[in-house]
This record gives sequence, structure tokens and C-alpha cells, in this order.
Amino acid sequence: MGETLMFFCAAQQAYLRTAECRRLRSHPIAKAPTGSQPRLKACENCMLSVEVDRLQVPTVTIHDYLQGVRPVTARGA
Repeated sequence: MGETLMFFCAAQQAYLRTAECRRLRSHPIAKAPTGSQPRLKACENCMLSVEVDRLQVPTVTIHDYLQGVRPVTARGA
């Protein structure tokens, strides 16, 4: 099992797990079926998705993140 990695998402202005970024991008655009959320507007315009998938954004492990270490901000919105 791989380590959970955190990165700073400039589009969301928040620290996210790389897996959470992928999950948010899988949501449908605009109207969503009952019980699910539509894709966030910030995710529609984000240019970091390819870099997140390839792990080319600055990341830290969840363990380091919880100890106060923060990754460098990645630009892409």
C-alpha cells in the first residue's frame, strides 16, 4: 500500500490528498445524479491534473503533513 501524499491545490486554495484530487475530477460536470455532487468549478479549470497524476507536484507524506510540514505551492489554476 502506497503512502498518502498531500499537495497544495492552488485552484481550491487548500491542501489535498492526491487521491482526493482524482476523486473530485471523477464527479460529473453541471447537473449530477441525486445523491452525488457535481464537479467543483475550480476543478474544471485546473491545469494540475496531469501533474498530480504523474506525481510531478510538490508533495509531502500524510505523516509529515500532520507533523506540520507543508509542501511548496503548485501553480495551475
